[in-house]
Amino acid sequence: MSTRDFTGTRRHRLTRLPTRRTLVLAGIALATLLAVSSCSGSGPVASEHDHGSLVRGEAVQGPDGLWRTELTEDGSLIEVSQWAPSEQASEEQRQAADSFARSAQAAARRFSDRNAAFAEGYVNVDGIDPYHYANKAFINDGVQLDPERPEFVMYDPETSEFLGVMFLAPVGVRGEQIGGPLTVWHYHPAMGDMLVCWDGALPVDGAWDPTTETCRRGEQRAGSPDMLHVWAIPNALGPFGSDMVPVGSR
Repeated sequence: MSTRDFTGTRRHRLTRLPTRRTLVLAGIALATLLAVSSCSGSGPVASEHDHGSLVRGEAVQGPDGLWRTELTEDGSLIEVSQWAPSEQASEEQRQAADSFARSAQAAARRFSDRNAAFAEGYVNVDGIDPYHYANKAFINDGVQLDPERPEFVMYDPETSEFLGVMFLAPVGVRGEQIGGPLTVWHYHPAMGDMLVCWDGALPVDGAWDPTTETCRRGEQRAGSPDMLHVWAIPNALGPFGSDMVPVGSR
């Protein structure tokens, strides 16, 4: 991962960075999945997600015009947006965001019972991530933001409570911000010199061969596709929050 700074960057200090997180589902669970599916190589890997030097809680605009915000101390969770955090959504964008959230939450009610998700083909990813269950058919269909076909569903591993769904953008495609600055996607970049082997949009555990520096299975990429949550439980960050911050905990 490059350590260069963006050229001609503009910075905006976030005021909404959570001061307390009791559930760090996206940052820990998916970052763990990435880390376990990776192993050290001989050097950093170039990536479309190469984001230069970011400071936690500070939005930085890169040469591609996109704003990136590091949400974790270890660099495992980064938000990406066409809009600066200070920009306000238009009424049309607010209506689009609200409409999509309602549609996705209504469609997701069928997943309140985990067995319903299992019946539709959702599986725990390689047994690594205890929160996210993936539907491989939906992940590899090239479609994004279909309320009826979320790529992931999320459950509390201790109580089996349904937490929400997560949409995945197709590989190599930025997530569509249908609600403008209200629908901010996130991704998990490669960490340092760790390399990741992928089967479509899913990492392949144990596929990296350090002797040949190639993937035994899948293809080598650095960084996950873009992801967007729609929470089924109250979230202080809103229905699309990249993290879960329980209402009243901030």
